[in-house]
Amino acid sequence: MLKINPLLLAAVGMVSAVAYAAPELKVTSVGQYIEIDNEYGKDKYTVHFANEVGLAYEDWTFGLLARKAWDVNKDEDSVHSSNHRLQFDAWRAFDGYKLGMRWRAQKDFDRLYLRGAYSQGMFSGWADVWYQFNNVNADDNYEMEIMPIAVTYGPFKIGYFFNNKDFLGDSNNREETEHQIRAYVNYKFENLATYAEFRYSLGREEKSVDVYDAGDYMKLEVGASYPVTENLTVKGYYAYEYGDKTKEAGEGKKRYGETCLGWTYTF
Repeated sequence: MLKINPLLLAAVGMVSAVAYAAPELKVTSVGQYIEIDNEYGKDKYTVHFANEVGLAYEDWTFGLLARKAWDVNKDEDSVHSSNHRLQFDAWRAFDGYKLGMRWRAQKDFDRLYLRGAYSQGMFSGWADVWYQFNNVNADDNYEMEIMPIAVTYGPFKIGYFFNNKDFLGDSNNREETEHQIRAYVNYKFENLATYAEFRYSLGREEKSVDVYDAGDYMKLEVGASYPVTENLTVKGYYAYEYGDKTKEAGEGKKRYGETCLGWTYTF
């Protein structure tokens, strides 16, 4: 397993230097963001700090992300290093289509993704399918997230989303599925670009030893970006998430909040 530590953040700068040395490979952007997640009613937070680099080579685009995380417990007055992440993306563009892959490495798991997307007029869609190598005492699993179709009209877009997660090994009788409707709106006020995204679950099921349990889920995210200069853009968003766990776990509905602020410099 690829271990992630603070030195990996320096890898972002190293990739930039190598890219400048290669005439064909260009750095298209660099950026950073800080994200704070918490569950309502608890004095526990997770803080993420990430560096990002975008690159391009002919019809290929690449992305590298190195993210460090800390768990903050105000009740115990403690801060602990958490689940860091190193991620690499590659995309190949065609006429209205894209194919790509992603490698994501964290402490508890590694993932290999196959990805695709299309955009044809007012219709679009995308798919992520991945295999997860679990590095803890758990069976591997494969999972897919697919939006087969979305329709855009002016600043509005609405689409159907499907998620399926299947476990292997001793847990091969466990399967999770979810269906969602996702709605989007994008609006620009002069230089200020804003967006909103709403997700609503049409049904969630978990199969474990032939026991099914459906749960409610919704998420609302609002965000904005503003170009400070021709090349520098600042951005941020807030997300509110509401959902529940299975009845077998004995947990009820929970509310989560997520706040993110960052910047991107494009070349």
